[in-house]
Amino acid sequence: MLQKIKRSLLAALAIFVLALAALGSPTAAQAADCPETVVNIVAHQDDDLFFMSPDLVDDVKSGACVVTVFMTAGDAGRAPAYWRARETGSHAAYNTMLGLSAAAAWSTSTVTFAGKAVPVATSPGDGRITGVYLRLPDGGIGGDGWASSGEASLLKLWNQSISSLVAVDGSAQYTRESLIATLGSIISWSDPREVHVQDFETAGYDHSDHRMAGRFAAAALQGYAGMVLAYRGYNAQTEAANVSGDDLSAKTAALLSYAEYDPLLCSSAEVCPGGSEAQWTQRQYSAPLLVDGNSVAGPAAYGGPNVARNALVAVSSAAAGQSGTAAIDAVVAGWPANGGAEWSSNGERAGAWLSLSWSSVQTLDRVYLYDRPNGTDQVTGGVLKFSDGSTVTVPSLNNDGSATVVTFAARSVSSVLFTVSSVSSGTQNVGLAEIEAYHGDPAAVVEDPVVVDPVAVGDQTAASTNTSVIQTEDVAPSTSTGEPTTTQSDTDASSAHATPGGSVTDEAVSIPAEESETTPSPGGSDATAEDG
Repeated sequence: MLQKIKRSLLAALAIFVLALAALGSPTAAQAADCPETVVNIVAHQDDDLFFMSPDLVDDVKSGACVVTVFMTAGDAGRAPAYWRARETGSHAAYNTMLGLSAAAAWSTSTVTFAGKAVPVATSPGDGRITGVYLRLPDGGIGGDGWASSGEASLLKLWNQSISSLVAVDGSAQYTRESLIATLGSIISWSDPREVHVQDFETAGYDHSDHRMAGRFAAAALQGYAGMVLAYRGYNAQTEAANVSGDDLSAKTAALLSYAEYDPLLCSSAEVCPGGSEAQWTQRQYSAPLLVDGNSVAGPAAYGGPNVARNALVAVSSAAAGQSGTAAIDAVVAGWPANGGAEWSSNGERAGAWLSLSWSSVQTLDRVYLYDRPNGTDQVTGGVLKFSDGSTVTVPSLNNDGSATVVTFAARSVSSVLFTVSSVSSGTQNVGLAEIEAYHGDPAAVVEDPVVVDPVAVGDQTAASTNTSVIQTEDVAPSTSTGEPTTTQSDTDASSAHATPGGSVTDEAVSIPAEESETTPSPGGSDATAEDG
C-alpha cells in the first residue's frame, strides 16, 4: 500500500472552523473504529453506484469510512425537487449497503472547506458514510449546460470559458482554482487511504460531467501520495461483462434502492435497471490515472534520441531503492547484478504501471522495453496508452534482460502509459530494467535476441542491441462517427469493434466505440502473489 499524506495543518484548520461555528462534522475524521477511509469523487448521485461498484459495496462492508463527494446536483435542468430526491436516493442506496432500512434518515450539517460552506450528510448508526454535496449545476452530456442554470457547466469552468460556477442552491460560488482547493481540502481533511475518481483519459464517449469530475479531482490530488483509482464511465459498456453472482446482486440492490427516488432512471419498475443502465450494472472497469504531482524527473539531462530520458516518470508503486527513475537511467540492469538500476513494483503483478510525460509534444514510433533480468519476474503482456487516446498491445517481454522493441505508426503525444496486463506464474514484483522511446531506429537491430549473463548485465547500456522487434497494431482515438480507427502496422492488423449503447434520460449517451507462487524475489513484498 502506498504511503498516504496527512495534511495536518488543513485538517486542524477545518476542525477549528467546525468547532467555532458549531456546524457539525462529517464522519470521516471522527467515526469510531474505522480501519481506513476511502474518498470517492463523482459527478452525479448514481455514478458511484454504477461505475465504482462492487468495489464500493466491498468498502462499505469492510467497515471502512466512506466519503463520497458529489460535484453536481445532478439536476438535469429540472426543479429542485428532482435533485433533492436524488440525494435522498443516494442515502437509500448506502443504507442498503449498510444493511439498514433504505428509508433510514441521515443527519445533515454544513462544513466549511477552503472557505466554502458545503452541505454534508451522515449515515445513521455508526456514521461511517458521509455524503458531501457541492451541488454545482449539471452540465449535460456535451457540457453545454441547461437554461435553468445559465448554460453553465464544469466543462466550461475547466476550460475557463466562464469564470465561476454557482451551486444550484446558492450555497457557494466557485472559480476553477477555488473548486480545486475545496476538493483538496476535503481530501486532506478525510485523510484517506485511497481516492476513487472518474476516468477522463479513456477514449470513447462519456458524459462531460464524468470527465470533468475526474479532471478536477486529479488537479486536487497533486502531491497526494496515497492510492488513486480511476473508474471508467459509459464507455465501459463496450467491454465484457465482469460483475456477476453475489457482487451483481449487491450492486443491483443498492441501485434499486436509489431508483425509488429517481424517476428518470428506469422506464418501468418491471425492467430496472434496463438498457444501458443494465449494461453498466454488469460492469466495473478501472483505468490508470496520471497525476502529475506523483511524477518525478529522471536522473540527468539528456540530448539524444531516447526521449524517455527527458520524461517525468510516475509508477503505480515502487520497492525501496528501486524507483521509477531507475527505468530511465540509461543502465539496463537489475537484480541480481544491480537491483538499484531497475524499477520494481512493491508486490504488484498484473495492473502495475509506469508512465512517461513531457512538457512538449514528442513524436514516437517505437518503444524499447527491458524486463527485470532475474528470470523469475516477467511481463507476459501489456498495453501502451498514449495521450491521444490510442493504444498499442505489448507482447511478452524477453526474459533475459534484452530489449523487446514495439513499433507502431508514428504519433505526436505528450505522454505514454505502460500497463502490465499479464505476468508469469512466478512473478512476485513486476517491473522494468529500462524503458526507451524513439522516433526512428536508433541503431541496427540484431534479429535473434542474445541471452544476457545476469552477472554481466550491469555492464549493459540503454543502447543495447540485443533486441527482438515486435510490430503491432494500435487503436487510434474515436472518430466523429463513433467507431474506433484501427491503424495497420507493417506486418499485421486486426479490426476493432464497438457496441452501441442504449438510451437513458438525464445521462443518455451513445457509446462509440496467473497462478500463485511463493518464491520471492528482491523488490517489494515477498508475500504470496495473487492472480492478476
